[in-house]
Amino acid sequence: MILQHADNAQQAFLSDHVSTLHLAIPALEALYRAWSSRANHAKYAAFTPALQATCQKINDYYEKTTNSPAYIMAMILDPREKMSYFKKHWPKDLHVKVLKCVEEVFQEQFLRFNDSEDPKKMEVPKLSAKGLHELSDDENEDDTSDMVSSMKNHGSHHTEDPNQPWSRYFDEYLKTQENVLEGWSQIEWWGFNSRQFHPAWESLACNYLSIMASSVSSERAFSQGGLTITKQRNRLKGDIVEALQCLKCAIQHDLLFREPGPLSLYEAELEKLKNGENDSAIGAGEE
Repeated sequence: MILQHADNAQQAFLSDHVSTLHLAIPALEALYRAWSSRANHAKYAAFTPALQATCQKINDYYEKTTNSPAYIMAMILDPREKMSYFKKHWPKDLHVKVLKCVEEVFQEQFLRFNDSEDPKKMEVPKLSAKGLHELSDDENEDDTSDMVSSMKNHGSHHTEDPNQPWSRYFDEYLKTQENVLEGWSQIEWWGFNSRQFHPAWESLACNYLSIMASSVSSERAFSQGGLTITKQRNRLKGDIVEALQCLKCAIQHDLLFREPGPLSLYEAELEKLKNGENDSAIGAGEE
């Protein structure tokens, strides 16, 4: 049962085909809540030292998420959630910090798109990692399978300001309640709906949703390369290796489209006869 929580967290953001960075923080928080609560139960007394050490390691990784706005931006760029997760799971004082972080990233991108002077490099506010401990006190310990909850109430603290031309476009996305078709990923949604918002949002979606949450896919690519470059084929040049890897990927993911060939010479002959009859019929019609 203890290891099941780790498996849920791992499976939440392991994918080669869709963006999963937005699930990194929810997965870490859910795993921390589950294991920290069980560390104090008599039922798990034998595992208490291990659980405490593991929680400390999770907290160390959680603190690293404050070094980059990528994790927050990926969650905001999820059209189903936007600010919903933060409003449900984070204290209210952190809501303002999240919005400030996102607004500064959006402002910088907005100014670039509007041919303004390059804005000075702004320091992204770091969110205190102690919130991880605060969140573990009053949350349900069995909610690890529900990594990202669905909430419909969206909002923002911004009002339109003529001195901040980006604020209207910033609020436009955050305040809109999106209708996302079932089965659509964030990337698919942005591909169809990006023109509804300022181009800065589309650019941010391209920048942040393309970040892989784990290195599994990269490691898998290196493993595939090891199967291509063997002792018997150790003199392959880079362009050949690249072509072979791309072809292998295309075959594995069924990305090659081609007309099926004849199953036998007999079928090939029948196809020739059929084509000949069609040509004769066309010639007779022209006469």
